[in-house]
Amino acid sequence: MHTALLLLTVLGTEPDADLLKRLTEHQDRLEAQQRNGSLVMTVKAEELDDKGAVEHTTVRTMRVKDHDGVSEQELLKHLEDGKDLTAEKQQELAEEKKKSNGDEKPKGEPKKKRVSFGAASPFSKDQRDKYRFGLFAPSDAHRGLVRIGFEPKNGAEEELLQGDALVDPEKGELVRLTMRPSKLPRMVDHLELVVEYGATTPAGRAVSRIDARGDGGILFIHKYFHVDTTFSDHAFAAAAARATGEGSK
Repeated sequence: MHTALLLLTVLGTEPDADLLKRLTEHQDRLEAQQRNGSLVMTVKAEELDDKGAVEHTTVRTMRVKDHDGVSEQELLKHLEDGKDLTAEKQQELAEEKKKSNGDEKPKGEPKKKRVSFGAASPFSKDQRDKYRFGLFAPSDAHRGLVRIGFEPKNGAEEELLQGDALVDPEKGELVRLTMRPSKLPRMVDHLELVVEYGATTPAGRAVSRIDARGDGGILFIHKYFHVDTTFSDHAFAAAAARATGEGSK
């Protein structure tokens, strides 16, 4: 368990219940908004040596469109160590899509669900009961914001997180999540995630960046990695924008 999070069980100071409720409502608005809209996602993945020097870099930019929760991705650019492979990768994706469309699928098969951007927020409706929350001391660097620590209520699991959140108590919105898996996945020795809510949307602050750093491996193969994902050009269906706008008032 993260050392700082031991304070949650020692202090037992819980955040205001109304603030937690508003954070959940914020998450609900974001999820509803994402079901119909689009954004541009740029993923910069770096493989590092044991001294932190970059060995390989891949940069992939996609436009992600969602309709009723089903995602469609359009590749805009693909670079590997500075070499532009966009046309080649677009052709590969077109061929894969063609093969996929030609496959016969049983009637009634459920549609593929969208992949959420980032790890599941501990404040979302279906996750909140799995966590214990506690207030941390306010930071001089973030005056006016509240810092809430969180950890799994019933023991560590790979799918559950531990860390802390910077929160705007006036708007009831997340500003930043700093976290790690409460139980590391197999072959991962270290993993840190920072999720920034810097995008302005009708539903309130939305995810603008996810920064992931870690390392892991097996036997004599050990890799260090840094994946920086940014989200921009958010667009939403008019009906969704009106609904989320009304909900955030």
